[in-house]
Amino acid sequence: MFRSITLAAVGVILSQQAALGQQWARDLFQATSHDFGVVAHGAKTQYAFEFSNPYAVDLHVAAVRSSCGCTTPTISKRTLLAYEKAAIVATFNTDRFRGHRGATLTVTFDRPRYAEVQLQVRGDIRSDVEVTPSGVVFGSVDRGRTAARSVEIRHNAPGAWKVLGVENCPDFLSVQLEPTTTPYGGASYRLRAHLKENAPVGYFRRQLALRTNSRSMPQIRINVEGRVVPPVTVSPSLLFLGAVPPGQQVTKKLIIHAKRPFKVLAIEPADKRFAFQLPTAAKKVHVVTMTFTAGQDTAKVEATFHVQTDLDHANEATCKVSVAVIHPVVSN
Repeated sequence: MFRSITLAAVGVILSQQAALGQQWARDLFQATSHDFGVVAHGAKTQYAFEFSNPYAVDLHVAAVRSSCGCTTPTISKRTLLAYEKAAIVATFNTDRFRGHRGATLTVTFDRPRYAEVQLQVRGDIRSDVEVTPSGVVFGSVDRGRTAARSVEIRHNAPGAWKVLGVENCPDFLSVQLEPTTTPYGGASYRLRAHLKENAPVGYFRRQLALRTNSRSMPQIRINVEGRVVPPVTVSPSLLFLGAVPPGQQVTKKLIIHAKRPFKVLAIEPADKRFAFQLPTAAKKVHVVTMTFTAGQDTAKVEATFHVQTDLDHANEATCKVSVAVIHPVVSN
């Protein structure tokens, strides 16, 4: 009897230690659960569980699996260098499932050490409401340009169903909602979304909330996504140079791209630790060599560089660079 109690106690202690040992992986994520709410049949429904690597060593996602076919997980980037970001994208399969659904996504890390993190998703897929196409997808839009897309929302059940308004609309988007006729009966609406000129650069994903007069379905969520592309881009825009011993150098390449030929005038601000070999000719794509020379003191160096070009409109692009100046580890 005493031996059984002792073994049970040891098992509890070991399980607690294992849980604490994986806390580092859970802390990587900004959120570990998401409620999609009420979504229409066929609507594109996704959520990105974002995470980042705060360590000076590589982070690697070995696998991700789902406990339910109602949700398909994908990994945006498997290997993250220090300070890089990625996401586990959960796609709710509204075209194949109905009713209240939920799933547990298990993310497995094998570097810098083994750990598992569980992410939770849930939602209510309504079969009496359809969205065509599956969401508002703008694709790639140049910065400063406008774009328009529309989707059809149809309620197939009898009754005085109405959409009363649209909520959660970002300020760079304007939305109009108008009732339409359908030969199948029920109620239908056309939602027109307009991307404004002030839309920020980068990828965006939002969910519009359509407020209805239904008690069982007070809201319907519509996915809106797109990418606003600047005239000039730098790749990579976020660069980690790794660990550099004091007094040593490291060299990397930057790719600067635009849709028409341009000249690189300067890369600012000036920093004596960073040197850039700037091209002189006008081209659509420039390869710039960047050399970092570490000082004698250990430090974490972070800098944001602005690329100045001769283009008339929005002639600036940015690149964030970080590097760890540390002494190498000597093994006996």
